[in-house]
Amino acid sequence: MNQLRLVGPFALVSAAILAAATIAGYVMVPPETLMPVHWGPDGTADGFLPRNLALLMPPVILAALWLIFALVLKRGGEVDRARQGLRAAFAGIGMLMAVIQLATIAIALGYPVDMIRVIAFCVGLLFIGLGNVMPKSQPNSYAGFRLRWTLESPATWVATNRFTGTLMMLGGVVLAIAALLVAEPLWLLALIVLCTAAPSLAGIIYSYRFAQRESETRPL
Repeated sequence: MNQLRLVGPFALVSAAILAAATIAGYVMVPPETLMPVHWGPDGTADGFLPRNLALLMPPVILAALWLIFALVLKRGGEVDRARQGLRAAFAGIGMLMAVIQLATIAIALGYPVDMIRVIAFCVGLLFIGLGNVMPKSQPNSYAGFRLRWTLESPATWVATNRFTGTLMMLGGVVLAIAALLVAEPLWLLALIVLCTAAPSLAGIIYSYRFAQRESETRPL
């Protein structure tokens, strides 16, 4: 299987944007600059690295994820059924890394960037994208809402991923709007946790109850 074809064009575009941003950072940011790489819950940068190391972090993280992805692909089997989910995940993660890189460069150049709001907005868009493709996935062990009973029943898989994907999209919309309107970093962090946990917990409960109902109506 062509791994680049499975990764998809949007993931390649996001990787290209990240590469361009990294090169621009090396050109525009002075070599002696300490760049922020970690932010506290109040949105204040509390961790710094020299420019060369800081600019390498997002590309290295993305490259490591792609390496893991390539190793997983060698197993074959169910990967084709996870195509849409994997493509959405890699495009979203790549774009998140690119935006973080651009925002970090802007901060190093003296621009006032609220990193917590930037991350919250990007995570919201990521949830919208992932939630949109979840209902279209087929049972597999790589992408989607994977539980024992969802993997055992195609009907439970479809119902669970449709339900959870819808909740994830709603959470993503709420998070993206909140990132534009809410200035308090702690509230945004709490929303990120809530919008991550709520669809997952609700999906587990929904899928278990759906599987129980299906087993009760299944002919002996």
